[in-house]
Amino acid sequence: MATTYTYTADENGDQVQDSGPAKMPSYVAKRLNGSKKRFKKKGTPAEREAAVEARRQAILAEKQNKARKYINKVEAYASKKAAMKESDENEGGKENDYSEKVDDSQI
Repeated sequence: MATTYTYTADENGDQVQDSGPAKMPSYVAKRLNGSKKRFKKKGTPAEREAAVEARRQAILAEKQNKARKYINKVEAYASKKAAMKESDENEGGKENDYSEKVDDSQI
């Protein structure tokens, strides 16, 4: 059975006490703690899921309102166009008749 010995030495060959992992610089530790606080999950999973669903519904309602507004605009344009076409048919197109009028007596 083999026995393994491990020790750490510095550049002079002196043995160094094992102090565990390297310590983080204080400014990095401070920034990390600030990030942890800022991005910490708030509320229970059910509350977070309810908030997500509420945001989804708000976005969907906004899209539906925008679509309804556009549909109403198109329908108004179509009805206006149909009314204009109907009025032109009723008048017989007299307003747009640009042909010359000739009396038979002059011929």
